[in-house]
Amino acid sequence: MDCKFVVGQKVVCIRGFDPKLVVHKDAYLPKVGEVLTIIEIYKTIYQATNYIGLLFDEIHGSIFDDRGEVGYEYSFFAPLIERKTDISVFQKILIDASKELENV
Repeated sequence: MDCKFVVGQKVVCIRGFDPKLVVHKDAYLPKVGEVLTIIEIYKTIYQATNYIGLLFDEIHGSIFDDRGEVGYEYSFFAPLIERKTDISVFQKILIDASKELENV
């Protein structure tokens, strides 16, 4: 069990939650592709299994138990890879188009 996430990190849901297996029937279940921001990471034992849970900024008050708000198993999420958009390609197209118009 090796969770490399950090608080403040954006993650994306990569596996769907099976509603039939969720103990708390009123729980919000993140959908595949949904992007969330981690606000807390905690370890606990659930049904005799070590468990790492995540709480998210975008989901509050979904479900509670005697320990407080219940999180989501970390293995259902992956780090969000944000790519910076480089607009230089579009700038070149615009410049080339402008030059063509000047020659018309």
